[in-house]
Amino acid sequence: MFARGMMFASLSMLVAVTIPSCVDAVGICDSGTTLSGVLGSTGILSDGSISTSTYVSTGGAICAKTITPSTSNTRAVFTLSRYNVYGSYAAFKILEGTSPTGTQQLAYFTGSSGTTSRFVSSSGSLTITWSVSRSSSSSSSYRGWEGTWSFVTVNSSISVCGMGSLTGMTGTLESQVGSTFYPYRVSCTRLIRGPASSSGSVLQLQFTRWGFGSSAYLRLYNSFSSTTSSSTLLVTLDSSPSMLGRTEVVPNNYVTLGWTTSSSLESTGWALSWSYVNTTVNVCSTQVTGALTWDSGTMMDHGSTSGTYGTTTGTCSKTITAPAGQRVQITFQRYRVYSSSATMGLYDGTSSSGNRIGQFRGSRGTSAVYASESSSMTVTWQVTYVSSSSSSYTGWEIDWTFTGTRTPTTAPPAVSVSPSPLPTTVSPVSAPTAVPTTRMPSTQPPVTLPPSSLAPTTGTPTTQPPRTSAPITLSPATRPPTTLSPTTRVPSTQPPTTATPSTAAPTAAAPVSASPTTQSPHTASPSTVPPTTLLPVTVTASPPTLPRSTTTAPITETTITTAPTTTQPTTPAPTTDVPT
Repeated sequence: MFARGMMFASLSMLVAVTIPSCVDAVGICDSGTTLSGVLGSTGILSDGSISTSTYVSTGGAICAKTITPSTSNTRAVFTLSRYNVYGSYAAFKILEGTSPTGTQQLAYFTGSSGTTSRFVSSSGSLTITWSVSRSSSSSSSYRGWEGTWSFVTVNSSISVCGMGSLTGMTGTLESQVGSTFYPYRVSCTRLIRGPASSSGSVLQLQFTRWGFGSSAYLRLYNSFSSTTSSSTLLVTLDSSPSMLGRTEVVPNNYVTLGWTTSSSLESTGWALSWSYVNTTVNVCSTQVTGALTWDSGTMMDHGSTSGTYGTTTGTCSKTITAPAGQRVQITFQRYRVYSSSATMGLYDGTSSSGNRIGQFRGSRGTSAVYASESSSMTVTWQVTYVSSSSSSYTGWEIDWTFTGTRTPTTAPPAVSVSPSPLPTTVSPVSAPTAVPTTRMPSTQPPVTLPPSSLAPTTGTPTTQPPRTSAPITLSPATRPPTTLSPTTRVPSTQPPTTATPSTAAPTAAAPVSASPTTQSPHTASPSTVPPTTLLPVTVTASPPTLPRSTTTAPITETTITTAPTTTQPTTPAPTTDVPT
């Protein structure tokens, strides 16, 4: 015993605070607290005895050494190569970080339950602690423990036993990094919480590895800190059922994971990736306010996908609102609620005072589809009491969509018709010149027309849109003699037409009361009037009938060339004009 004590003392004299990589072995109770180095540095750490000697008691004191890199982007590694300890009087721990009292416990060995494992830090540093409360004669055949420390470069793997919160919008997390199997008696917690941009979203975990031994548990807590309690427990996941390939959705944009293992069996552990979705909401969310107007989405109780619907009582509600003209349709994905301790309701409209669409309670599941009559549906959820028997009931989850034809919020665009471009320069129209015609004397007495009561006036030019007519050329024609039957003119009750006195400005011809009419240019047949010699008349295509006393812009007309017409003598029948 004395010799072993002298050896222990001599080893302690060789150890400084910073252990260079050339040192072969260092006892954990030797002076100094830090083993530092860079990539490539290595050394041996042990309980302080040699492999052929029994470890010595520390008297209950805790000895510790921290393995920490002296450069960034480097992680500490400790590989346990020997562990042979008697009974429960000795305790060996590997902790994440630099504190010997840290809570992120990568391994905890007591008695002979040790193992050969490789431990890689997530934060950069590892701390090893060792204590022996007392010695026993039976422990003389136990040789203690020994391991090798070194450093590796940082990779993308992050352990649940790492330090600090995980705040990325996406990421990965594992039960252990750097080793195939998780060790005995792990006890770690870690918080995943979204940045401010994830407010209103929920966190989903996609499991990519799942290998659990007996008495290994991954617990999810609805907690915004690393502290855990039964009141915030969402779900406990273990070896059955397997979560490989499954997705677990938690009710908020944060979750605390608790990972513990036993001392009986090692396995491959678990790995997951996380992300945030903004189309899923829990009915009791305080981060999502107002009506839900997404075209489709998912609503769930205030628990997680695989967990129970919580351990708290109360009433929550959310309203889903579709655009005008559409209705809300919901489909149940799951419904499993214990007894009558909780009730879910569906109501038409924006509150629970509307017509009830459906109400569900107890363990009665449903797969039906429900739709609102209006454009809104309100979902209510009330938990009146919590029973220990409800721990196996997973609550409910629904999907919603909008149906029907959406009412347009704005009128359809009007069809725009562009007018023809206005001419920039309008030239006066040159009307064709009529050839003078000599009429033969009539064989009947002349008809005297009553004088017009309208004095000749000068018509004010009217304004009308420009119009362009295709050119028309008339070939010379000789009209055969025509004999007209007697006609009686009936007074007209409509506006004056051709043959009524014109209000236009006087021309070279006798005043004619003719209002402008819309008609195609033509050559009128001769009428029976007293023998007279007509002066040349300027003939133009008549413009559309427009109101009087308006300003008429020059009209662009295509000139009509009228060939001279030879009129044969005509013997007209008597015509009786009735005064108008």
